[in-house]
Amino acid sequence: MASDCAVPAENHREMLSFYREQLEHMFPEQYVIFDHIGDAHLHVNSLAKKADSERAQLIDFAREAVARGGTVSAEPGLGWPGTFWSANGNGKF
Repeated sequence: MASDCAVPAENHREMLSFYREQLEHMFPEQYVIFDHIGDAHLHVNSLAKKADSERAQLIDFAREAVARGGTVSAEPGLGWPGTFWSANGNGKF
């Protein structure tokens, strides 16, 4: 699993805390969080191979990012997130 969500800079700390709480609960010590310096664009990679749990977690991350004024795909172009959201309800969650 890999996410590409981003939130406005003022919501960065809260989103990071949300990621950590969720990931530690679902995939203890089996994830990595990194970001681009200065732009509140966090990436999350799960090292666990639990497809159903990962898919549900991606949807939760996307909902949280949007609720905090962010986006589900912060990289130039949509890449795999666009494919994921198109295949899972045309971006609706």
